[in-house]
Amino acid sequence: MLSVVREAAMNVEYLVQAVDVPYDARQFLKARGYRWRPADLPNGKVWWTNTCDAEAEIAWLQSEVYGTKISVPVSQISALNRYSERIWEGAI
Repeated sequence: MLSVVREAAMNVEYLVQAVDVPYDARQFLKARGYRWRPADLPNGKVWWTNTCDAEAEIAWLQSEVYGTKISVPVSQISALNRYSERIWEGAI
């Protein structure tokens, strides 16, 4: 049982932030599971999601939402920062 929890904690995920998304694209983001981070929180006013495949998510954003190649902020999520506000402090 503990090995299942340990394995889940070792999985690497990424926080992908869709910044300055056109207003009309919000339905696409909601349908894909993105959530809204309000403006009153640090680094807020952004659509975001967690994913195991950041490259595929960035490619989808660039083709379906932005329509052009654009830099997308991504942060690595680990067991140490998964439930911390520190994850919003810096993107790689």
